[in-house]
Amino acid sequence: MYLLTQAPSEETAAEIRFSVDEIKPLQRGFHVAISAHNMGTATLADLHVSARVLSGEQELERADLTIDYLPGRSMRKGGLYLDNDPRAHRLEVRAEGYQAP
Repeated sequence: MYLLTQAPSEETAAEIRFSVDEIKPLQRGFHVAISAHNMGTATLADLHVSARVLSGEQELERADLTIDYLPGRSMRKGGLYLDNDPRAHRLEVRAEGYQAP
């Protein structure tokens, strides 16, 4: 007789990494397609994401989006609309906060 047990899996904190997939010029402004990658195992709800266009340390513009649900070890796509060309400046995308589902 054998007794098999499974070690409890330990949940790891969400670690969000962003990638800019595409920047498209529009008639008025720019569309920035992004991907949010959750490298941890914790699931997030209502993930608030901000994108800032910077010239040096000066913020030229800010845009926000919310990702409704981001499971652990998964990826979601989203988009932002900006007036300033992010290719001509520095674009900073970061997670601002979330809720536990």
